[in-house]
Amino acid sequence: MKHLLFSILATLLLAGCANSRSTQRNLQEATPLPQFVVNPAPISDFVYDPAQQTITVYGDLVDGCTQFKSIAGEHDGNSITIDVLVSRESNRDCIQALEPFEAVYQLDATLQGGTYTVRVNDMAREITIEK
Repeated sequence: MKHLLFSILATLLLAGCANSRSTQRNLQEATPLPQFVVNPAPISDFVYDPAQQTITVYGDLVDGCTQFKSIAGEHDGNSITIDVLVSRESNRDCIQALEPFEAVYQLDATLQGGTYTVRVNDMAREITIEK
C-alpha cells in the first residue's frame, strides 16, 4: 500500500515538473528577444578642442527609444573619420522628443601638426593641429 501511494505521488510530481518545463519553454519561444537597429547618429555640430586634442560631437536623439551606442574613429593621412552610432529597438512605439547628447572622441596622440579634414558621420570640416 505504501509503495502504491509512493508511486502515485512520484508520478504526479514528475508530470507536474514536465508540464512546468514545457510551459517555460513555450513562454521563451513565444517571447522573442528585442531586435535593435543601429544607425548613424544625427549630428548637429562638432568642435575641435586643441588643448585637449578632442573632438566633441553634438546631436539629438530623435525619440525616447533611441540611445547613444558608440563613437569610434580612425585616421588615414590627413583625413580623420569619426563614426557616431545610435541604437533603437525596432517595431516599438516611442514618444517623439529630441534628447540632446554629446560624445567626445580623443584624437590619436601620434597625429602630426597640419591641416586635417574631419568627417563625423555626414558632416565634414577642416581643423588645424599645431604641434
